[in-house]
Amino acid sequence: MLLLCQGIVKLVWGIDFLSVPPPPALSGAVSMGGFIAPSFVLFVIGSGAVVFMLLEFVINRTDVGKRIQAVAIDPWMANVVGINVNASLSWTVVIGFALAGLAGSLLSVNQSLSPTMGSSLIIQAFGALIVGGLGNIRGAFVASLLLGLVTALGDSVFPELPGIFFFVALVAILLVRPQGLMKGLR
Repeated sequence: MLLLCQGIVKLVWGIDFLSVPPPPALSGAVSMGGFIAPSFVLFVIGSGAVVFMLLEFVINRTDVGKRIQAVAIDPWMANVVGINVNASLSWTVVIGFALAGLAGSLLSVNQSLSPTMGSSLIIQAFGALIVGGLGNIRGAFVASLLLGLVTALGDSVFPELPGIFFFVALVAILLVRPQGLMKGLR
């Protein structure tokens, strides 16, 4: 699917690399003591936290979330008790695509837009899902923070080896806890 999407993007928009400036309201930087961070980066971090809290609430505290969990665990039994399995799966995919679109739009400012930009991002996303424990939203959130911090620290200490610390951390965590950081924890 990724290769198909990349081919369609190349056909429609071409192979040029493009950049997107941050919105004017978020183009500055915030200084807190000796720490300086771009406003847009803080906005992206805040947006990620808000999306995590909304997903956590919907999945664990609403009837819709309970239905989604029931379909994920046992679709046949969910159908037997009256849950429309096809509708649940369809809406879950639609919401997933919407969240992917949101992530892409937020990341477009920090990345150069190209037909292949999704390739590296999808590896990082799957890494966070696997390290967090498949099906565990909290685990994916904690894993993405941990992997992001390790990658940023490694890239700043060893700039000649960009991105390698993501894979080192991924392998190290999976060797210690192959089921994922938070799988089985509540």
